[in-house]
Order: sequence, then structure tokens, then C-alpha cells
Amino acid sequence: PLAAISATSPVSPTVVFHRSANSSASLNDLAAFSFPSAMIADALRSASPSVLARPAVLAIPVDASASRAVIYALRDRGVAEIHVVNRTLERAQELADRFGTSVRAHPMPALAELTQGAGLFVNTTSLGMDGEEAPAIDFSAMAPGALVTDIVYVPLKTPILAQAQSQGLATVDGLGMLLHQAVPGFEKWFGVRPVVDETLRALVIADMERHG
Repeated sequence: PLAAISATSPVSPTVVFHRSANSSASLNDLAAFSFPSAMIADALRSASPSVLARPAVLAIPVDASASRAVIYALRDRGVAEIHVVNRTLERAQELADRFGTSVRAHPMPALAELTQGAGLFVNTTSLGMDGEEAPAIDFSAMAPGALVTDIVYVPLKTPILAQAQSQGLATVDGLGMLLHQAVPGFEKWFGVRPVVDETLRALVIADMERHG
């Protein structure tokens, strides 16, 4: 049942109703992060190889569905040490407990220490979305070649990415996650699998700009 899928799954289902009146569901958030050409995989390919050997830091929200998907993908890509940060330590610990000792939980005040020497920072919260304020973060102590990413895609340059760029770090916006996540659902609805490339990205960005 859909309710069971939604209640037990860490990711969001796409539901398709067929002409036969049957329905099906697929889990797309995890696919978006695990897909070879999806956001995290693309980001890590463009980053220094040393990033994989360094700890990764995730800022996580209350609903950590996307965070779980990111952690799965990072572990699949060989990141051995992952730190999750939340305003509430208990919330971060709940997420870390799902993954074993390679994922460690911390309260938000630990963020400054955790970014020292880290190779990757991923914001999986809604901070910075649609003009929402984001806290000031010092990325300057991250490892050479480190990368900062954000799953928020409106705006494309979030306050967190802007801070990272101003401090000289490479960044990857969240549009890739949106596009790759949409691929399985689009294919199920229309029977055609779209190709996520720079042309599609440019079309989506243009549409976003037209609709402000």
C-alpha cells in the first residue's frame, strides 16, 4: 500500500496510475543521489580526488529523508567518515544510528570544528530557500579542493553557496538533484526517458527565470 511505502521509506515515492486502474510507486530521491550522473556523483567527479578521502559534513533538517539519500550515495562513492549536524543532537543521533559508526552526530555548535579539514559540505536543509536567511558559515578551514553543495535550487546560488564562493571554494547547486529525480517519474508518465544534460539544465533555468 502507498501508506506503507510512505511510512517506511526514507525517500519520496512517485505514484503512477495506469489505465488498468492499478497504481505503482517508485522511490526517486535515493535514485537521484545514487545515479552515476546525478548530483552527488557529478559533484564528486568534478572535485579533487582527495575529497573522497576526507570527512563529509551534512547539515540536516528535522525531516531527514534527503539526508539519508545523500548519506547512502556518499558511502557508495567511498566516503568513509560522515558527520551530520542538527540544532538538536538527538535528531542528528537518530539519523546517525541508522548507518553505524561511519556516521557521527553533532549539535550545530560543532559545525565550525567539523569543517576543519573536511572535503565536502552538503546542505540538505531548506536554509536559504526562497530568500530564507542562512547562518554565516566559515568554510575557510576546509581541505584544499573541498566542495560545498546545496540541495536547494531556488535560488540556484543560495546564501550558503554564495558564502562558500566568496571564500574561494568550489560549489555545486541543487538543480542536478531536481533534474535527475524527475527522470524516473517523467519516464513513467510519458514513456520517454529524458537526458539530463546542459541543454536541459539551460531550459529549466530559463523557465525558472521567466517565472521569477
